Amino acid sequence: MEKPKNQLNIPGLFYLAANDLAAKETLAHFLQTNQAVTIEPKWQYVPFLSLKDNLSLANKKEKPLEELLTAVHLEPTFLKRSLDELTSLEEVKVQLLLALLLEKPVIVLETLSKNLHTADIQALLPLCSQLAKQFQLSIYLMNEDERLAHTPYITKQ
Repeated sequence: MEKPKNQLNIPGLFYLAANDLAAKETLAHFLQTNQAVTIEPKWQYVPFLSLKDNLSLANKKEKPLEELLTAVHLEPTFLKRSLDELTSLEEVKVQLLLALLLEKPVIVLETLSKNLHTADIQALLPLCSQLAKQFQLSIYLMNEDERLAHTPYITKQ
């Protein structure tokens, strides 16, 4: 499903088929022009830094992390966790938090269903829909499972 470039920044959670080359090209443009951030199945963190320090690297404007932690459904005590203890869903939530800190208008979730369980995806979809509305974001879920396009959390076009 191709969306014109001027519609890619409409707030909402959108599904894109993983094999949609036109959509991938358009999203690549947003990534190259630094208007978007990609969330990958495995978070690439700085291993010798704590979780809080990793988040602080992206917190250039020194926003209070507690508010954003709540927005991604994490408790403030979460910052004390060890990086090796994070579940796959928590890694995605941390990356969503990083995206909020970076203030990018477009977020691309790359084929996450490979690392997430069904319950994790069921928790992630409403969270992403809520974040899109709350922060006026365009969040694109790229996946090969077209059933995701028919969930009530996906913004209808």
